[in-house]
Amino acid sequence: MKINKFIKKLPDKQRKLDMKISQNDNFDKLYNDFQKSSRHIDQEQKRMMQSRKDMKKHFDELTERVNKR
Repeated sequence: MKINKFIKKLPDKQRKLDMKISQNDNFDKLYNDFQKSSRHIDQEQKRMMQSRKDMKKHFDELTERVNKR
């Protein structure tokens, strides 16, 4: 009797397990996408900071030239 109940519940248990696996896969995909975008944002921030430093250096050089005149 218990075996029959267990066998009847198996498809439901398998479906729930499949759902959990699917949710985990979705989470992994979202997390990986987040990591990629986070890395991209970090790279972009570094590039912008470098560009800002270069512009400041150039501005300082121009200011120095003007002040020498």
